[in-house]
Amino acid sequence: MAANLSSDDPLCIESQEIYKNVWLIVIFCSTLVLDVVAFVCCAIGAKSVYNTQLLHVNLRISLFSISLGLLVRAVFTAFRCIRYLVHAVAFTNPCDFLDTVLFCSTYSGLHSWGYVVVMYTIPIITVERMVALLASARYEDWTYPKLMTIVNLVPWAYGGFAVYLRIEMLKGVNFPVIYCSSFSEAVFKFSVLDLLNIAFMVPFTCLCIDTLIQLFCKYLIKKNFRSEFHEHSLTHRFQLNEILRTAKIAIPASSLFCFLNTTSNIIMIIPIMMGLVKRTLEFAMFKELGALTTMPIYTIIYGILLYYYNVRPINTGPQCCQRKQVTPYVSGIDTTRQRAVKETDLYFQIYSARW
Repeated sequence: MAANLSSDDPLCIESQEIYKNVWLIVIFCSTLVLDVVAFVCCAIGAKSVYNTQLLHVNLRISLFSISLGLLVRAVFTAFRCIRYLVHAVAFTNPCDFLDTVLFCSTYSGLHSWGYVVVMYTIPIITVERMVALLASARYEDWTYPKLMTIVNLVPWAYGGFAVYLRIEMLKGVNFPVIYCSSFSEAVFKFSVLDLLNIAFMVPFTCLCIDTLIQLFCKYLIKKNFRSEFHEHSLTHRFQLNEILRTAKIAIPASSLFCFLNTTSNIIMIIPIMMGLVKRTLEFAMFKELGALTTMPIYTIIYGILLYYYNVRPINTGPQCCQRKQVTPYVSGIDTTRQRAVKETDLYFQIYSARW
C-alpha cells in the first residue's frame, strides 16, 4: 500500500494519527490485559464444566460451547490488540498503517464468530431448561450427547458461513482504509432505538423465560413436595432442584450479555448524538472503549461463575453454632413429613458431592 501512495497522502497521515494516539494505545493495552485474564478464567471454567457431574450432560454441552465461543473471541481480540500495538511501535512510514477492505472485513467476521456463537447458544440453553422442566420427572434419563452436539454446532456453522460470505463478497476488493472499524454516514443515523438490536432482544427474551422457569420451579417444589411429598419420586425432586440451581448460571449469562452489550452501544451512540464524533479517530476511541467493557468482562465473569458452581465444595457436615428457629408445636404427621424432607435434602447433598 505504501508503494501506491506517498507518505504525505491524507489517508496515510490520518491512519498514522489513529495508530499513534496515546489514548487508543492505553485502551488496547488495557484490553489485552483483560483479554489474557478472560482467557485464563474461561479456560478454567470450561475445564470445570467438562469434568463436573453436577450438571446434566445436555446442559454441559451447551455451556462448553459458549466457553469455546468466548475463547475464540478472546484469541482474535488479543491478536487485534497485539497487531495494533506492533503497528504503533514498529511502523514509521505513514502508509504502512493502512489496511485493505478485504482484510478488515475478513478479520471482522472471524472476530465476531465467537460472539455469534455465544448469542445463539443462550437460547439453546433456555430451550433445554424448558424441556427439563416440562419433563422433570423423566429428564434425568434423557441424555442425548450426539443430538445436543449437533444442535450446538448450528451457531458455529452459521457464524462460519457468515465469514465465508464476507470473503466471497469482497474478494478482489483491495482499496485502502485508514482503520478497520467502519465509519460512514450511517453512523450518524444511530439512535436509542438501535439499542434494541438482535444482540439485545435474543438474550433479553431468554432472560425473561429463564426467570419464569425459576419462579415456576420454586412453585412446583413448594406445592408438590411440601404438601404431597409421598406422591413424587426422589428423581423428580432432584431434577427440579437441579433446574433451580442451574438458573444461577443461565440468568446471569443472559442478563450480563444484555447489560454489557447495551453499555457498549451506549458508549458509542451517546457521543455520536452529542456531536463528539466527527472523524474516524474519535469514532475509533469510543468504539474500542465500548468493546473493552463488553466481551472481556463478560468472559471473566462467565468463567468465574462456571468454576464457582462446578468446583466449590458442598458442605454436608454439621456446622457450629447453627441458628435455630423456634416453631410452634406441630402434629406427629407434620413432624414426620418435615423429617423426610430434611433427610432427602441431606441425601441429595451427599449424592451431589460424590458426583
